[in-house]
Amino acid sequence: YEKEYRRKDGSVFPVELRTFLLREGGEPIGMWAIVRDVSARNQLRDQLSIASRLAALGTLVASVAHEINNPLAAVLASEGFAMEAIEDLLAEIHASHPLATEDIFRRLIEVMDALRDSQGEGKRISRIVKGMAALASPDAPRGRSTLAEVVDHALRMLPASTRDRVRIRVEGAGCVEVAAPVGLLAQVLVSLVSNSADAMPPGRPGNVTIRIGPGAPGRICLDVEDDGVGMTPEVMARVFDPFFSTRLSKHGAGLGLSIAHSVVKAMGGTITARSEPGKGATFRVEVPEATATPVDGTEVALPPT
Repeated sequence: YEKEYRRKDGSVFPVELRTFLLREGGEPIGMWAIVRDVSARNQLRDQLSIASRLAALGTLVASVAHEINNPLAAVLASEGFAMEAIEDLLAEIHASHPLATEDIFRRLIEVMDALRDSQGEGKRISRIVKGMAALASPDAPRGRSTLAEVVDHALRMLPASTRDRVRIRVEGAGCVEVAAPVGLLAQVLVSLVSNSADAMPPGRPGNVTIRIGPGAPGRICLDVEDDGVGMTPEVMARVFDPFFSTRLSKHGAGLGLSIAHSVVKAMGGTITARSEPGKGATFRVEVPEATATPVDGTEVALPPT
């Protein structure tokens, strides 16, 4: 183990201490120890840790900048067009040029379309920023729900575009209470089902199975299984990374699975994935039951919401 030693001059330095018990005839007769100064090793470890964090931060900042720059450019272009059109219209009115009502109406419609596009891209930026906030600090309040309630809530939250692309089947009763609020866990399920829908090959409806069952001791399992195109090992290794997506940027910012991972982790649960190319994918969420049994066998209920 590591501890700190103090030199004669009062300075402190880290050491790695290994001790061994000496025996003779089965009886302890003494001990000996190896003490190694690990100052240089720890300093190198800290430097590597800082470098790793800076590299991760640089990657994240570059991804955020890329995701925001695209809609921001569209916002500026749309607003620039709208301002120029209004300025031209005002100049003609100021010059007392006769303008037909139809011409004024047409030009105002163009301005409205540009502003509507600008507002849509602005909302996209807002979603990216909110997604980053959720990723950094997922809101996982205490609560209780059954996975049957979660599934029912999630199916009602699914966008029509997702429901049109997949046939969804639910297996398992899911009546055991879990230590998670309905709305937040339902949003995780929506992200998983939407991801499955996006993974379907064109030209045919996909199949998604939501399966509820027991997980590890004290946990309930929620599987989302699809028959989509599957994932390569390279994609699997990054599937929960922020801003990582195999689809075009117009389909989203690549934050859905990252946020789902953060939310489930904040609940004290786990989320894993398994897949092979051409054989679909399965995402497994395991969350704690609403009651837990400690090692002494006494059942302890979590506090109510």
